[in-house]
Amino acid sequence: MLTTLGQRSSTLWMPEQASSYAHEVDGLFYFIYWLNVFFFVLIGGLMIYFAWKYRQRDLNDNPGGSHHSNTLEVTWTVIPTIVVVIIFVWGFRGYRNMVVPPANSEEIVVTASQWSWLFEYESGLVTNELHVPADRPIKLILQSTDVIHAFFVPQFRTKQDIVPGRHNEIWFQATKPGEYDLYCAEYCGQGHSQMSTKVTVELVEDFRSWV
Repeated sequence: MLTTLGQRSSTLWMPEQASSYAHEVDGLFYFIYWLNVFFFVLIGGLMIYFAWKYRQRDLNDNPGGSHHSNTLEVTWTVIPTIVVVIIFVWGFRGYRNMVVPPANSEEIVVTASQWSWLFEYESGLVTNELHVPADRPIKLILQSTDVIHAFFVPQFRTKQDIVPGRHNEIWFQATKPGEYDLYCAEYCGQGHSQMSTKVTVELVEDFRSWV
């Protein structure tokens, strides 16, 4: 039986991971998040400590001249550089994995219009809800008939603009059978908030029977 999985569990703030690259997106997100928390606490704590320790107690206080430290200068230059390089390499590898579909991907043409979705399968079948097999790479060819839209499935960590006059591509591999919400994530007019549908992920044999 299919169930709505998005409400059952989460990874802190993020919805459930239901695609093959969702863990890569979340891993980088949480790395940057906790890195920021660490340095916020560290720097904020040191600022408060130094403000208290070296506060002026008397108008005649003379804290002395400034002191330069080459070691300190090198440290706070090298460490952030290393961290930024790690984030760049990690992010680039994840981005590359998300934009290069496997050669054996199944293709589905997605047509976005104000304010509805159409999905055309290789067999010629056209529906207004997306059905895909689990554990199979799916390549979406995105097109718009009017204005800019955006294909967004939070559990898949999949989001791509759909621009009129051009074909964009995106791919994913759903890992868990179930029913997920698909949204338009680009404001496209009065009916934007109602431009949503469902993605049904099925076992391969069930998907073939449905098609």
